[in-house]
Amino acid sequence: MEVVKAERRPNYEANKNYLRATTVLRIMAFISTLSATLVMVFNKQTVQVLGLEMSASFKSSPAFVFFVIGNMIICAYSLASLGFLSTLLNGYLLHLLDLAVMALAMAAVSSAMAIGYLGKKGNVHTGWSQVCPMFGKFCKRVQISLACSFVAVIGLLVICMLSSVHKTKQINTY
Repeated sequence: MEVVKAERRPNYEANKNYLRATTVLRIMAFISTLSATLVMVFNKQTVQVLGLEMSASFKSSPAFVFFVIGNMIICAYSLASLGFLSTLLNGYLLHLLDLAVMALAMAAVSSAMAIGYLGKKGNVHTGWSQVCPMFGKFCKRVQISLACSFVAVIGLLVICMLSSVHKTKQINTY
């Protein structure tokens, strides 16, 4: 008596659901990073303080410049990866690139958040005063930009989690 092994085939329905979910999340990351970048780039405020004209823009801080450049890279990657999604579905390159982009997103948001917190709260130990009372409009727009970018970080995190689960299922299926 011969035991016949059942032939394992890839689950095409699972692949289709994975493609749909990651496509939606990549579009969400694209839109949110594009929004964050545009809000930050066009965010500028000039005020008069004791007869001196002071201005704030994203160029005022290297952390904000890194935030803008990082979001531009993530935005471009999210859009470009849509074209290669079905081609690179079974490989590991897309998963590794997703991880790298998520790390970039977290670093960019973290650096901008640290400077934003410093601008809002100041630091009495070092003598750094709050700047948000003077540049209220600028700080509000920075908050909006950070919130948009956090949406992208969450989307990229979910993409990485889905990709890990998908890869694990692929390995266990074959």
